[in-house]
Amino acid sequence: MTKLVIDIRNNTGGYDEVATALTSLFTKEKMYALSLGVKNGKEIKSVDDRYVMADGEFSDLEIVVLTSMSCGSAGDGLVLYLSRLPNVTVAGLTDPSGINQETGGEVYMPGNAIVAFPAGLILDENGNPNIDIDHTRQSRNPVDIKIPLDKEAALKIFSGEDYELEWAMEYLNKME
Repeated sequence: MTKLVIDIRNNTGGYDEVATALTSLFTKEKMYALSLGVKNGKEIKSVDDRYVMADGEFSDLEIVVLTSMSCGSAGDGLVLYLSRLPNVTVAGLTDPSGINQETGGEVYMPGNAIVAFPAGLILDENGNPNIDIDHTRQSRNPVDIKIPLDKEAALKIFSGEDYELEWAMEYLNKME
């Protein structure tokens, strides 16, 4: 195997430990991933740093990571960690949502709707919450390539074809 597509579209999360372990397969260099934080009043304090360890078993692969706006929490973190690797291209019709936080709180609404919210802080290397929340709505981790969306692409999507996956495979094949 020399090329790989990692499809993270619509990945709503899980455990950041899985995201860092997966990322470690594609790098030979240990790198910072995240910090767990606690808030005391207005002060945010880092209590535990986490790293991507350097397994490197598949660090020679050319990789395309597919993401989407529906990618969040640890799925968002996985996109962030993989995006830092030189052999990875992140692509999607949209940027990931930018909400890499620990969920755990839930509000149950009428009509069986559930609103999940962060119950723990995930911090970046500067001690800031790893979430895109300001007025600009600009992603701090945008895709490297926006997959083109035109009439032909829309027709493929609405006919049930996996246009994004087909695009990713064509992109990798052109890298030869």
